[in-house]
Amino acid sequence: MDTDEINERLEDARTSGVGHYCFYVEDKAGISPSNFYWYGSEKELLNALAEDIGCLLIEKKNLKEIKAFNEEMTAIVDSVKRKRTESFFELQKRISVMLQDFKDLTLLEINYIGSYDLLVSGTEIMERVIRNNFRYGNSDEQKIKSPPIKEHEIDEFNEYISNPIESL
Repeated sequence: MDTDEINERLEDARTSGVGHYCFYVEDKAGISPSNFYWYGSEKELLNALAEDIGCLLIEKKNLKEIKAFNEEMTAIVDSVKRKRTESFFELQKRISVMLQDFKDLTLLEINYIGSYDLLVSGTEIMERVIRNNFRYGNSDEQKIKSPPIKEHEIDEFNEYISNPIESL
């Protein structure tokens, strides 16, 4: 496992701008900004989850723990690939459960997995939270009824999701 190469791939995914598929990693401690990581295809996204994400999430950079994490993540991703019936929302829930086993090793969590199209118009809670945060910041005024992104908002929304986000 070449962690430098993996970290370079993750940095490229974080800074490459909006793609078709993404995951969103949030710092539970609020120490560093949260980020979207973008991929050109669902396959690239799933491969990154299975092979790279451990280097990002495991704080102590312990190769043994990263390997154990990646093995569990690979099992989840392989299961999803075989079934082809699970939604990104269901995948994210399964990963959240798995992350409980590693809670002593990370302050980061994956709060969203999905596509750009779902971010723009999806109905799952995190899709609405992200759009709400884009429009109103952390204000509770508008709660979670955020409608799909309108055509005139697209450029601003793309800029928003391409940069680090303080918190949702």
